Amino acid sequence: MLSVVAPGVEAAPGRGKPEVRDAARRSLGLSSGAGSWLLFVGNDVVRKGLPALLEALRQLPSDVGLLVVGQGDGQAQAMAQAQELGLASRVRFLGALRDMEPVYKAADVLVHPTLEDAYGMVVLEAMAHGLPVVVSQARYCGIARELRDGVDALLLQDPRDAAAMTSAIAKVLQDSQVVLTMSHAAVAFARERSWAHAAAAYEDLYKRAAPRYRQRWLVLAHAFNMDGRAASQTITDKLPHLEAAGIELVVLSGVSGKRDAHYEHYQLWPSGPAGIRFELRHVLRKCLGHPKGYRLVMVLLSIPLLPFMFVEKLLRPVESSWSWWLSAYCKGRLLARQRKFDLIYSTGGAFAAHVAGRALKRALGVRWLAEVHDPLVMPGSTPGTAQERMQADVERLICTDADVAIWFTEQALASARRRHPQLGERGKMLLPGIDAPFKELPPYVPGPKMVIGHFGSLSATRNLTPVISALETLIAQRPELRDRLELQLTGGPLDTVSQAALAHSPVRDLVRHLGRIEADPVTGMSGREQILRRMRSADVLLLLHGTEPICAEYIPSKLYEYLWMQRPILATVHGNAQMAELLRGQGHCVVETNDGDALPALTWELEQLLTRWSGGGLTDCGRSSSYTTEAAVSQLLLGVGS
Repeated sequence: MLSVVAPGVEAAPGRGKPEVRDAARRSLGLSSGAGSWLLFVGNDVVRKGLPALLEALRQLPSDVGLLVVGQGDGQAQAMAQAQELGLASRVRFLGALRDMEPVYKAADVLVHPTLEDAYGMVVLEAMAHGLPVVVSQARYCGIARELRDGVDALLLQDPRDAAAMTSAIAKVLQDSQVVLTMSHAAVAFARERSWAHAAAAYEDLYKRAAPRYRQRWLVLAHAFNMDGRAASQTITDKLPHLEAAGIELVVLSGVSGKRDAHYEHYQLWPSGPAGIRFELRHVLRKCLGHPKGYRLVMVLLSIPLLPFMFVEKLLRPVESSWSWWLSAYCKGRLLARQRKFDLIYSTGGAFAAHVAGRALKRALGVRWLAEVHDPLVMPGSTPGTAQERMQADVERLICTDADVAIWFTEQALASARRRHPQLGERGKMLLPGIDAPFKELPPYVPGPKMVIGHFGSLSATRNLTPVISALETLIAQRPELRDRLELQLTGGPLDTVSQAALAHSPVRDLVRHLGRIEADPVTGMSGREQILRRMRSADVLLLLHGTEPICAEYIPSKLYEYLWMQRPILATVHGNAQMAELLRGQGHCVVETNDGDALPALTWELEQLLTRWSGGGLTDCGRSSSYTTEAAVSQLLLGVGS
């Protein structure tokens, strides 16, 4: 049985008196006199419909202004559009605000012409303050499913229709009775959706669905509940399915992620100074918003650690998080004194989790399940550095002592078995997959350019060179296509190879680097949620496979997210037949880079995609991904059971 519990609001104070409104306007630097102020809230102003709202504002009386709250992509373009339309004096861009209370009190109407919103918390918050709301219909905004058009709100059938939006806004501004009726209805609506109501609904749901645990597992996952980390998402998505299967879960992780409120979760600092400093970087970055403040505090805290770090690196020159294993081991031993564990489950990210898993297996005499995300040993090479030798030792321990060991590709499992024949049938291959990111896919809206979106990190061996070369060839052959293409990069800084390729490239103007996407304090959306929506909005999803030998044993976890988007995928694949077959089986474009020059094939695929896009956009493949976390957990449980 599927149950839906909507979010709520802390309180619903309703509409303030005129003097409250005037005071709020003065605090924002606005005139407290006559005139009306519309309110728009959103960081991604294009997706939230600001361009159409500005067009509508132009048709409204000159005493109607617009407050824009948010800070993100498209702000500069929105400011330019307001200037071009002659609205510069009527539009106030307030940036990101921690306290929204004065804005809700100052505004007369919330206008939310979003093109995609899973729910739309800003609508509920505005209604709690008694604001009439003009919002996109349910196809575009989830909360609209609960709203009655003309009673609780005015619903826009097409948020891109500026004329219809103008009419709806004017209806509210010109009729005081409509304002009064909608304001009362809005407050009543919000009071029925308080956090207290939501909590009661959750409590009832938990009582009805309380699991009866048959086993208790200790989960060792250094990168747990970390926003945007593939190693984190792989295990985080599995836990609800494991719990549904009757397993009580106790999680040990590092301190960089978010503390989980549902599972019994312990965040542990590493035992070594290098690991402590590594975790401090992440913790302080979350706590200290100001970059200079962060750097100062980081320097002050690092100074006493430096002598100990120097000694540690002399004795153990490996990754900083290696010492987390001792913290996890000690905590696991303490927990085992209080209760019995049926299985130790160590999983990806830092290899320290596997070291702790093996130590706990030997100490407690319980079964050990090791899940290896990325291969620990470079195929065809002899470990040379201390880090490589340590990873090789960890692989040997897994292959020798783990009761079940899981790899994510057939090639990685085969290589591990060749190096360690003792692994035998205890080794399993399991494609991880991900849970469906949306209950309902947001609409795909083609733009003026075919956007090729790449998401994630790049490196010297996984860089933009093939794509840049293909774009250069295509534009040289067909110059008229220049204004119809854009390559958008979402992720960390560009690698040096890509930077060099772009430095003097004639197509560098077609490349737009958006940087990392962090959690949005205004909407509350995590970085991952925002990235998934960007993936869905792209015309083409670009998947770049590296050229290192290890790539034959590695499938980027991003692939599973891409498959759920149902957008066309253009992938370069190097020496990984399983990955190429997986993509082709789902109907996507694959260019193999290990067989000679891939440039002609990549250029041809780009041209074909552009030709199809020119016919009105690229349609969805219409095929849901079969690579789900639920299926992965079912296979995992079968492996453990056997």
